[in-house]
Amino acid sequence: MTSACKVDRALVLHLLGCTGASLGSGLDERLDAAVERCERIAQPKSAWRLFKTRASRDCIEVVGTSPALAGSRACEQLAGSRGVALLACTLGDAFDREQGDAAQLAVLDQLMLDAAASSLVQVLARSCRAEIARAATTRGLFAGAFLEPGCSGIPLDVQPGLLRALDAQRVLGVSCTAYGNMVPSKSLTAIVGLFDEEHADNSGCENCSFSTYCELKKRGVSCTQ
Repeated sequence: MTSACKVDRALVLHLLGCTGASLGSGLDERLDAAVERCERIAQPKSAWRLFKTRASRDCIEVVGTSPALAGSRACEQLAGSRGVALLACTLGDAFDREQGDAAQLAVLDQLMLDAAASSLVQVLARSCRAEIARAATTRGLFAGAFLEPGCSGIPLDVQPGLLRALDAQRVLGVSCTAYGNMVPSKSLTAIVGLFDEEHADNSGCENCSFSTYCELKKRGVSCTQ
């Protein structure tokens, strides 16, 4: 899927550490320029597929793929699932090239551009989850929380197998390094559980690996808002 998503300005402000709806006189115009630049250069693409799961005592296997979701938190969040949707989103490598050019900008403008891109890839992921929820409904199922490897109780080491399951290198041009870093950088993967009944949203701060030192949480906001 290719999408014409728009940057979520409120999320950009959160990422920049702003608690209000404005950065103040003079800065809003610079933020507008960063948002416009991000939307102009981004090449949003995404892909997702539905898979059956098979649970054991300490692992949930995604049938037909290599990801095995081990660990108590992963098993807890996907307990009772009938299957999962695997998804990947990216803004494309054009943004990485643009970041090289952006190195000549003032540091603040670089930060604004980076926050705008982080927001945009999250917006794209939300769009994917909405599609997954609709597909689940046609099967009499409910989509669960949006779980990102590395920060939702899902181990980061499932990422290579998840990308292979989606043929993401060919379809999206997305891969990851041996350390789990996404290439292109403004890309993400996620897992959405599929359940017989409506499922509690466990994607909040309490299940995030960064919860103990997250600056957003300290200010009483969430990156999922």
